[in-house]
Amino acid sequence: MKVLVKSTLMALLVLTSNLLFANVENPPEALVSVKILEPGKMQLAYYGKSPEKLMVNIYNEDNQRIFNETIQSENGIKKPYNLKELPYGEYKVKVRVDGKVSMHKVMHEAPKFPGKVKMVATACEQGKIKMLLMSPYYKNFRLRIYDEDNELLFQQDIRQKNNYGRVFNFEEHKTKSVRLVLSSDREILQRKTVNL
Repeated sequence: MKVLVKSTLMALLVLTSNLLFANVENPPEALVSVKILEPGKMQLAYYGKSPEKLMVNIYNEDNQRIFNETIQSENGIKKPYNLKELPYGEYKVKVRVDGKVSMHKVMHEAPKFPGKVKMVATACEQGKIKMLLMSPYYKNFRLRIYDEDNELLFQQDIRQKNNYGRVFNFEEHKTKSVRLVLSSDREILQRKTVNL
């Protein structure tokens, strides 16, 4: 009886391990990683067989392809990408190597700046945004507003005594989003992208 139980357990163990590993192919020959190195800078790294071609596509939050290229790898790749001119948000990086596709997500976030400055901006009507600026420490600002193609739409120096608020109308510009950049005389304090 013990021999029968032992042989049944062994057979069950072999069957289970075969089922677990039946669909596992050989370990992948390539490793692709995508990561943020610093605010506004992303790195694609590839370690695998050489030579190899990588097809790289980058998509924005609306799933629109904003960049594509094919890279030839000789001894692996470490390639930086500059995101600083792009709106803040989540980006998807699709990499195809040897018929296999990997998808990676990265967040392009506004840098965290020192100081107690709060800028709130939201869409309020078709083509309009309302903005409120609150800061007990800084008094002099420059506000610049860019469209989705990075064209300057508005610029103003603000001499603030209390809070500052305003409604901006960009209806005539036919832009889908605007990027607000608030700076002091020394540094950029806040950045914000608003979809219209």
